[in-house]
Amino acid sequence: MLKAELHVHSDQSDGRDSVKKLLQKAIELKLDVLSITDHDTLNGSLEAIEIVNDEHLPILILPGIEISTNSGHLLAYGIEKEIGEVEMEKVVERIF
Repeated sequence: MLKAELHVHSDQSDGRDSVKKLLQKAIELKLDVLSITDHDTLNGSLEAIEIVNDEHLPILILPGIEISTNSGHLLAYGIEKEIGEVEMEKVVERIF
């Protein structure tokens, strides 16, 4: 069984905690996977990946983002580039 947190925001968008603090808490909770899904930016996820790699931390980072669309928010995982669209259909097309 995997323990994961797949929807958390850092201070890179509307969260209050730094990426480093989120990582520390996730490791303290013995999570296997963390996805930082900041609003409209991959910066938090990318920073987490860098920290985990540099410090050899025991957690997998799944890159994520919460994309603001004209139909609401959409969570996307495993992506490497930010999506600059706002129409839900176009966002989904760009993801896949």
